[in-house]
Amino acid sequence: MDTLEMAMVFMETTNVTCQEILYMNPRAGKYIRCSYSEEDLPYISLTTAISGNNFYIGTEEPKGTDHLAVLEYSHAGNVWQRANMSTFQKPDMSRKSEIDEFLLEVDEILYYVFVERENISTSVWIRKYNRHTDQWQECSQLKIRMPNYLRNHSYHTVVSCGPHIYFLMKPQMHRYDPSQDRWCKLTPPKLEFCTTVAMGTEIFCTDREFSKTMVYDTKSDRWQTTNNLVYVYDKFTDTWRDLEATMPSGEYLTPDSSLPVACMYLPCLTAKGTDLSTACL
Repeated sequence: MDTLEMAMVFMETTNVTCQEILYMNPRAGKYIRCSYSEEDLPYISLTTAISGNNFYIGTEEPKGTDHLAVLEYSHAGNVWQRANMSTFQKPDMSRKSEIDEFLLEVDEILYYVFVERENISTSVWIRKYNRHTDQWQECSQLKIRMPNYLRNHSYHTVVSCGPHIYFLMKPQMHRYDPSQDRWCKLTPPKLEFCTTVAMGTEIFCTDREFSKTMVYDTKSDRWQTTNNLVYVYDKFTDTWRDLEATMPSGEYLTPDSSLPVACMYLPCLTAKGTDLSTACL
């Protein structure tokens, strides 16, 4: 078996000169940790997966500036390299407001999403990468005026599902249609959610205690609630079950609430990484 579907998780490290990434497939019991120098993998601000096999990372270039560059993972050498994409200047981040960034993929096209939350409003900007012109194009902006009782609400997220991009923030939910360059308002979840992930035509949201899950059907614009504790979804059996896996010790970081997943080429990954699978048995 030369390839295996694996998730990518960033690890906390005391070594400031390197980045550590754990590539894992708990179902297969496979965990491989790789270290990259600061030159090979600089500061990471955004991650995404595209086309099932490729990882892309958004990074500041140079570090500490407002210019965003995209790195691409090379399976052949287990190295990160500059993607053949132009850089662009991000929106002004010096203002006193809450800011989040996302890098998403829709129909094999990358989208940069910038969310700014102020006292009375929340704004969402989108830039779309055009591979034909090698430019990041500005898309339609979403601006939401917040009622007084929600101005201290902190959690929001952006997720791609099918051909659309979704912005969720209780009690707001909006969908961006790239083909029309247009936003529309949808039915929001009745849940104080803190984790969101999309699979197929559905979006799953869980609360902070992972005691309740709501599932959104993007085709019918309807939410369904389940009170069962969610561990992991097994797409091969179409069931939810206990993961029954032991993660390698360490602290993990995720730039957003979901993990990018792609098919990895194991010979190159294991040649340069440390296989932790036996330590988790």
